Amino acid sequence: MKPEDAALEAAKLVGGDRGDSYGDPWEDFGRTCELFFLRTGIRLKRSEATTLMECVKDSREVNEHKRDNLVDGIGYASITAYLKAREWDGGAK
Repeated sequence: MKPEDAALEAAKLVGGDRGDSYGDPWEDFGRTCELFFLRTGIRLKRSEATTLMECVKDSREVNEHKRDNLVDGIGYASITAYLKAREWDGGAK
C-alpha cells in the first residue's frame, strides 16, 4: 500500500460512506462527548474524542496489523484536524 492510497481511501470514507451514515463530524462527536460526559462526568472537546479513537486504532494495530486500522486512523486524524479548526473558531463552520 502506498501512503497516498491509504490517505485517499480514508478521505473517501470520511467524505462519503461514513459522512452519509453518521452526519457531520461536529454534530456526531458533539453527541459522543455528551454521552461520554453522562457516563463519566468528564467533559471532552470533540477533537479529544477523535484523538481517543485514533488511540483505539493504534492499539488494535499494535495487537494485529489490519489495513482498516491504518485507514481509519488516518480518517480520524483528518477529522481531528477539522474539529480543531472549528474549535479554534468557536464552532463556526
